[in-house]
Amino acid sequence: MRLLVTGFVSFAHHAVNPTQQIIEVLSAKTKTVPATTAAEIDWQILPVEYSKARQIVQNLGAYDFHLALGLAADRQIPTLERFALNKQEATIADNAGVQAQGTPITTGALALEPKLDINTVITQARAAGHSLDVSYSAGLYVCNTVFYTALETSRDAYFLHLPPVEKYSLAKQLSLVTWLCDNILAQLSREEQF
Repeated sequence: MRLLVTGFVSFAHHAVNPTQQIIEVLSAKTKTVPATTAAEIDWQILPVEYSKARQIVQNLGAYDFHLALGLAADRQIPTLERFALNKQEATIADNAGVQAQGTPITTGALALEPKLDINTVITQARAAGHSLDVSYSAGLYVCNTVFYTALETSRDAYFLHLPPVEKYSLAKQLSLVTWLCDNILAQLSREEQF
């Protein structure tokens, strides 16, 4: 089984992106994430650029699962995204200076969604002591582009939006991402047995 976990560099007025910190910390401790040894995990920090981030995800190829992480500065708790939309539009430019104005990502479907049930994962996360909720849109910035590309490229994908560390500590974020990696791989393992 192969799992890809991605995060982003800092962008706009955000000097620190916790998703980059998470990738740096967990990639150095790969042997502890996940608990099972039957999986290969790749870690990648992506640029906050529409075209370049999409190209990198496509070039990394198909994984059994892609867990994409992004910063949502206006959120109080982590959220799993329900849909990725085939649009790019934002009030700010990406790190390459591109300010998308409603352009489609590709000629594909208007929206894509994960196959693994989000509601079940949220219920399980809460039972394990993690704060987690659902969101119905990843926005139309680079996060959404990566989510859409992940769903196109890999067997399945989730996008987890994380609040700034001032609202939800890095320790809690690391714990949640570690738990999600374990949970995803356990679900995939069960699927393979049938």
